[in-house]
Amino acid sequence: MKQKMYLSFGALLLGAMTVQAQSSVVAGGCDASNPQGAAMGITVGQLAVETFSKSSGSVLLGIQQDYSVVESAVATNPIPDIEVPKDGEAGNVNLGDYFVTDSKLDYSATSTDDAIVKPVLDGMNLTFVLGKPGTVTITVVATNVKGEKTTLSFSITVEGDEDVPPIVYENPKERLVALYGKATTLLNSTTVGTNPGNYSLTEYIALYDLNQKAQAMLTSSAGDDEITALCDQLEKAMNDYTDSQIPTAIGEIANEPMISVVGYTVYISNMNGEPCAVYDISGKCVYSCRDMQNAMVTMRTVGTYIVKIGNKQQNVVIK
Repeated sequence: MKQKMYLSFGALLLGAMTVQAQSSVVAGGCDASNPQGAAMGITVGQLAVETFSKSSGSVLLGIQQDYSVVESAVATNPIPDIEVPKDGEAGNVNLGDYFVTDSKLDYSATSTDDAIVKPVLDGMNLTFVLGKPGTVTITVVATNVKGEKTTLSFSITVEGDEDVPPIVYENPKERLVALYGKATTLLNSTTVGTNPGNYSLTEYIALYDLNQKAQAMLTSSAGDDEITALCDQLEKAMNDYTDSQIPTAIGEIANEPMISVVGYTVYISNMNGEPCAVYDISGKCVYSCRDMQNAMVTMRTVGTYIVKIGNKQQNVVIK
C-alpha cells in the first residue's frame, strides 16, 4: 500500500512538472532522459520549492524568478542649444535633467571641434572649455548596464570678433599705395598735443617723414625689396602713432579714476570731485585739488611721484 501511494505521488509530481514547464517553471535534477538525477544545480534567480529523494535519485523543482532591478527605457528631454556671448561663459549642463531612467548610466560627450568647445564630464555634470569663436555640435551618449545606448545632441555657438581676411596685394607697389593713403588720412585727421585725445609730436614726425618717402617712391623706379622694406617701416610707424594717443577724459567711458603720463605731465581723469594730491618720493605735496573732474599736473624734475585720489593711490614715473 505504501509503495502504491509513493508511485501515485511520483506520477502526480512528474505530471505537475510537465504542465508547469509550459508556465515558465523550470525542473532540474531529474528528467525522463536522466532518471538518476544528474546534478544540474540552481542558477541565479531560481527558487527551489521542494525536493523528493529516494535511494535511486532525486527530483528538484525550481521556479525561475529574476530578482534584479527592472530597467525602464531611457526617457530623454532635449538639451537646448547654447549661445555664448563674446568673453562669456557656457555654464554647465546637468545630464540627470535630460536622461531619465531607473538604472545607472555611464556618459560620454564629444565635440565636432575641440578648438571651439571641448566638453568636460564629471559624473552627470557637463562643463565646457571655450576656445575660438564658432559653432559646434555636442553629442552625449548615455549607456545603461545592459549596454544599451541613448544619444542626445545640441549645439554651442561661441561668439567673437569676426575674422577679417588679410588683404592680399598683387605686388609691393600696390601695398605701398594703400599704406600711403591710410597714413595720409591718419595724419590729416588727428591732432598733436598734450591734451587728452591728442597724439605724440615725436611719433607724428616719424610717420610724416616716412609718408613723404612713400610718396616719392611711388613715382620712382625702386625695386620690390626696397618698396617692401619701406612698407614695413610705414606700417610700424602708423601703429606707433596710433598707440601714442593720450587717453580721452575717462569720465566719458568709465567710473574709475585714470592716470596717464606724457613727458613731464601727469593727466588725472574722472576724479568725480574726490580730493586729489600728488607727492614726490620724499612725501612732499607738490599738487592738490578737490571738487574737480580732471586735472593736469606738470612736474619740474624727473623721478617717482605718488598720486592719491580719495583712498586710492598710484605711483607714476617721470623720465
